[in-house]
Amino acid sequence: MATSWFFVAIVPLVLCLQPKIVMVPQFGRVSQVMDFTLNSNIKYLLLYHPQNNNNPYSIKAWSDSASPQNPILIVVNQGIDTLSWSVPYSIFSQSEVYYHTSRTLCDSHNQNFTITLSTSAPTNTKLSMIVEEERFFHLVNGKRHTIEISPSEPRYFSYDYVPQSHSSLVTIEIDSDDETCLMVSVQKHTCPVLDLNNFINYQGFHQTILTKGGMRIRKKYYTGGFFLVFTVVEDEVCKKKDLPIIPNQNQSSTVHFTVTENIESKNHYIPAVFIVLACFILFSFVAIAIFCVFERYRKKKIAKNTEQIAMNVDEKTEEEIHEERDENNQQIPNNVADFSQNTQKNQKRSMNYLWQILNVGLFYIIPVIQLVVTLQSFLIQTGDFDLCYYNFRCANPLWIISDFNHVFSNIGYILMGIVFSINVFYRHFYSPPLTTGVPANYGVFYAMGAALIMEGVLSGCYHLCPNETNFQFDTSFMYVMIVLCLVKLYQNRHPDVTPTAYTTFSILGATILCGTIGIVFKAPPVFIVFVTIAYLVLLIYASLNIYHFGTARNFLRRCCLRNSEVPRPIQSPNTHRWWLLLLAITVNILLYGLGLILFYHTKTIDFATFILQILAGNAFLYTVVYTCMKIKCTSVRECTCSEKICAQAIIYGFLALVTWVLAGVFFFTEASKWTESPAQSRQLNKQCIFADFYDSRDLWHFFSSLALYFTFMYLLCIDDNLYTNRADIPLF
Repeated sequence: MATSWFFVAIVPLVLCLQPKIVMVPQFGRVSQVMDFTLNSNIKYLLLYHPQNNNNPYSIKAWSDSASPQNPILIVVNQGIDTLSWSVPYSIFSQSEVYYHTSRTLCDSHNQNFTITLSTSAPTNTKLSMIVEEERFFHLVNGKRHTIEISPSEPRYFSYDYVPQSHSSLVTIEIDSDDETCLMVSVQKHTCPVLDLNNFINYQGFHQTILTKGGMRIRKKYYTGGFFLVFTVVEDEVCKKKDLPIIPNQNQSSTVHFTVTENIESKNHYIPAVFIVLACFILFSFVAIAIFCVFERYRKKKIAKNTEQIAMNVDEKTEEEIHEERDENNQQIPNNVADFSQNTQKNQKRSMNYLWQILNVGLFYIIPVIQLVVTLQSFLIQTGDFDLCYYNFRCANPLWIISDFNHVFSNIGYILMGIVFSINVFYRHFYSPPLTTGVPANYGVFYAMGAALIMEGVLSGCYHLCPNETNFQFDTSFMYVMIVLCLVKLYQNRHPDVTPTAYTTFSILGATILCGTIGIVFKAPPVFIVFVTIAYLVLLIYASLNIYHFGTARNFLRRCCLRNSEVPRPIQSPNTHRWWLLLLAITVNILLYGLGLILFYHTKTIDFATFILQILAGNAFLYTVVYTCMKIKCTSVRECTCSEKICAQAIIYGFLALVTWVLAGVFFFTEASKWTESPAQSRQLNKQCIFADFYDSRDLWHFFSSLALYFTFMYLLCIDDNLYTNRADIPLF
């Protein structure tokens, strides 16, 4: 009871002692600077009844005497919409304070508005303010616009679609004069507009920008037009989290941008797609026809040569061969006949490569498709263009696909894989079986064709939304194709001791796992040491296996026996073999060292590319060595020049070199890079360079698919004119 009487007596007394707050109403003036003096007791209410203009108004307010502890609060009421901010304006976790501010009112039919100015500062604080019409608020189609923005002065503009336009796309190209981190958003024509750095990414399509950016927006997402919003955000947003952030002292930026309407219809898409598809289909028919012509000529030559060769080959089991090699480690004649005793078994082992790659591909592709479709749907739902590393200057959307041209350009891999498989099938079933020349085992060739098809499918899936999480989709089958080329070259003259499909794919799985760990965990030094040791062990074992014709395991077992006699020095079956292996080891070490330099010091490549360059370097080296040995070393005991390369292989080899050079030019012309941040990647974005539809990455897809086809055909035909008895064909 006493407490109640206390409040009844004391509360009125306190209210009477409080200072009186004065609200000063007045009419606001447009395009004139107005000065105000405020404190905790004085507020201003400004009434604006401007003329009926087509443009909204912007409010610029600045103060040199306001403090962050007691800022001046500006509240704008415009019908049912309210806009508020403070001077000085604190952002970036209160670490940055700006005394000059600017905001644009929402573009609505109700242009009348009021502005309330207040502060909690006990002393007088001065504020200057000007209200101006945004005369260039409505953007013009195809015109280049230039604006100044800062963290406290965001800007946004309105774009209205061209009347009676048949275009379905709007292209936005943005350039900045400096590397200030920007956020650009495309929002619907509704109020309020989210233009503050903390809220801009909550509505519409948006992306971060440093010096270059762009979007291609489909009109169906924004009826009638849209707002284009610009603001400055923290530098951390535009940089990789694991890289040091260098603060940008100049937080203002000059931005140039253009909005252009484009046509997404048969007038633009169908010609670009039809040209490429028609060229590849025409090439496919011509390639198959040419191969069939060569095969008819080859059959006649086979019939002519087989009549002149006697087929007297001693049949020896694989165990006898191994025993003969191991006995006293003496030099013996080494020829293809010694390593092609189990013809039926070798053919089955070779076909295992096809079944293995089909199984791996099936179980690999299904979750890949599910993941990338989910990512694409998530991009459309959230509007976050930082999810996917597109070349936004040349990303042509179609249906739910945001970057159709980069997906479609992988059609070359699929068609070339089909054509190569048809060629292999034709030779497999329509060519006479041979007992001369190198043994014909087609399983690995079928696997190469299947891998090329899967590379096209997976690369297309990757380009639905390329980023750090799905980089290994197409890279994995690049590894597979390279390793299959190596296996096939070795299998040509060592079919009995060729690694099985299970061994090969187990090593490939470990390689892909290392690549994934290296990317995800940034390849720490401990991991690099582990990979280096594993690589050296594999290199030494592979070298011993090649040197001892697939019997490295027996050689190592004998060396490890405690009670065995000390073996005599190893004699090389061929001195050239020793020097070639030494060359291969040296090149591998150099490739590994170069890769580490490019990966660690120059940051030119990522860890996946580091592995890829080692595998590709070995494949190129082995192909060159195999070709040179065919020309030089054609006797099991000495080197003579009689084994020639057929014209068909020469043509395919030449075309492979030409297309690889062209593909390499476009491969190193990067238009995006997922190892960087999205904003840094966009700095590499480039315009379309072919049919106003395809960029350098698309041309890389086209030429590399042709290069892979010609390379595979070269490997298929490299021993076509070899009709020698297998006992007279040397090993290398």
